[in-house]
Parts: sequence; structure tokens; C-alpha cells
Amino acid sequence: MRAWIDHGTAEGSLAKAKQMRDVWTGAGYKLGETIGYHEAVGAKHTESAWKARVHLGLRFLFDPGDRQPAFP
Repeated sequence: MRAWIDHGTAEGSLAKAKQMRDVWTGAGYKLGETIGYHEAVGAKHTESAWKARVHLGLRFLFDPGDRQPAFP
């Protein structure tokens, strides 16, 4: 299983996103392998901000590259 956490630094609850990342990595998820994390510097919680970076999460979740498929 893979998971993606994405947060703009101007959204106001960045600490919660970091806490979620830390909980998941503490539970055994490997950053960059089974969990992806991205902080968009200066980005707010808007559709246009998400549009600018949605490709990052989609690529991580659905394009395994040299990794094992997410759904064998």
C-alpha cells in the first residue's frame, strides 16, 4: 500500500501534516517508497494550488517505476 500526504505551507495546519507523516513512518511506512510527502512552499488550500501539484501525488501513487506494483 502507498499513501500520499501533500500540504501547502500557507494552509495553516502544516504541523498536523508533519505529525501524520511521522506517525506513518513510525508505523513502518518508508518515506519515498510507501509514503510520499510534499510541502508546497507558499501554497494555500485552493483548487489552483492543488492543480499545480496534483501530478506529484498521482505519479507517486500510480506510476511505480522501478518499485513493486501497488496492487499486484
